[in-house]
Amino acid sequence: MVSIEEVKDSALAVLAMETGHSMEDWFSHTISELPETVRLNPLRSDVENTRTMLEQMGAEPIPWFSGGTAYTMPWPRGSIPEQYEQLYIALHETGRTTRQEAVSMLPAICLAPERGERVLDLCAAPGSKTTQLGESMFDTGVLVANDVSSSRLNTLVSNRGRTGLSNVILTRHDGRHFPSVPDPGFDAILVDVPCTGSATMRKNKHVWWNWKPESASGLNRLQVDILKRACALLRPGGRLVYSTCSFDPVENEGVVHQILSELEYMELEPIDSEKIFPGLISRQGISNWENEKYNWNDDALRGALRIAPEDNDSGGFFLARLKHRHPDEDTARAMMPKIPREEMKPHDARDRDHHLPVAADSNEVSEIKNRWGMSEDESYSWWKRGKKYSLSSIVAREWLWEQPRTVKRRRISSGGRWTPLNVIHAGITAFQPSKGGIRPRSEARPVLERLISNTVSVADALILQILEEGEVDNKDNDTIQGYVILSSENHQSLPVWAGAYLTLMVNGAERTILLAQASQRAEDSS
Repeated sequence: MVSIEEVKDSALAVLAMETGHSMEDWFSHTISELPETVRLNPLRSDVENTRTMLEQMGAEPIPWFSGGTAYTMPWPRGSIPEQYEQLYIALHETGRTTRQEAVSMLPAICLAPERGERVLDLCAAPGSKTTQLGESMFDTGVLVANDVSSSRLNTLVSNRGRTGLSNVILTRHDGRHFPSVPDPGFDAILVDVPCTGSATMRKNKHVWWNWKPESASGLNRLQVDILKRACALLRPGGRLVYSTCSFDPVENEGVVHQILSELEYMELEPIDSEKIFPGLISRQGISNWENEKYNWNDDALRGALRIAPEDNDSGGFFLARLKHRHPDEDTARAMMPKIPREEMKPHDARDRDHHLPVAADSNEVSEIKNRWGMSEDESYSWWKRGKKYSLSSIVAREWLWEQPRTVKRRRISSGGRWTPLNVIHAGITAFQPSKGGIRPRSEARPVLERLISNTVSVADALILQILEEGEVDNKDNDTIQGYVILSSENHQSLPVWAGAYLTLMVNGAERTILLAQASQRAEDSS
């Protein structure tokens, strides 16, 4: 816990005063712990069970979160009561919920991605905003989630798998140099840039002492360059949200002002807070600022949004929404040819890296579909990375893989490859080899339970027994062998390995949730 005496003379307190905060209110909130907040995954078939579990823990809906699927829990961040700890953590680990700071949910709501769109999350790791975007798109279209750091991408991979999203394509690039994509570019882009985190002092206590006025100056150029590249990748008429968890105008309005000054095709769209976030208290962007290095005076910047900790008992945040205002152009500026397209020469793409995903062989896909009773409908695109198969959206294949694209605006790269994109993962890893043949992977259960029909019907009591005991003698079911999926009238499908025993093939967190759901059903029927 931080005391006012410790931080009242900090550089951060001076910044708060300069940006118009009432210091008494500001201190009363910023030295206290953040409330715990959590977001429901609306794509899970058992979402109503999850909602009931959270409400039984005392969850209260966040009123401004569209759809009513985010909650404030009745305890401070990171202080889960012992009686709820196992279940609450299991809900997150199995992707039924995502523990996320409330203000961090704002950018995805503001961007408002739609079904079937082509969306880019340019600075995506660790992935809470990425998963929110993917869920908002109902796992359709294509969501390219990019980060420059390999270690941070690992966290992003985990979050994608945890939530069971198939529309996510993971790439590794410096956001300032993200390569070209097929015409016409992205429909919507989220640019949540690296920042000083000056508005995160409620969860990162070190910010009180580490933040200095010059901190923002060191990041301003990087932030401008990342945002400029995002603008160049946006299709004509497309929209973009720029966000930070910083109070400093140099990282916020200053970056937006510079972009608007340099890029005549971009315009700032005022954010109607009451319409988009009903009940959220927000503040206008800072329209004028002057210090030794930065200054601006632009009333349009009032259309940006600032969130203050003392107004909503939250962290602090900044949002600005921009639009490509030349809908008559035919493609994003990053792909606009410098010479006539008919004069462009082919781009010599580098050899494929077979450790990265490629389109799966149709014969292999047919074998998997036949084994597991999957429809021949082209509902998903299929990919192979090493020996594993993944599922993604049709848009990922038809737009991002198959279509040609311009490279450096002078050459044409043929379709049928990702180049020049460095794609690390495509969609959700769904199948892998095992000693019994190709079997489904647990992380893809939310998708596969809608697609797989080859299951073994058993009694409710057997599934409950396997959940409770972990494994059950298989002497009465010796026709069931190998990796199989059991199903019953009142339970979701359950993967097991059938040999001498029927052995549960889900992790501990999933088992915790399935047992809690069984208990819930028993209570409801009594």
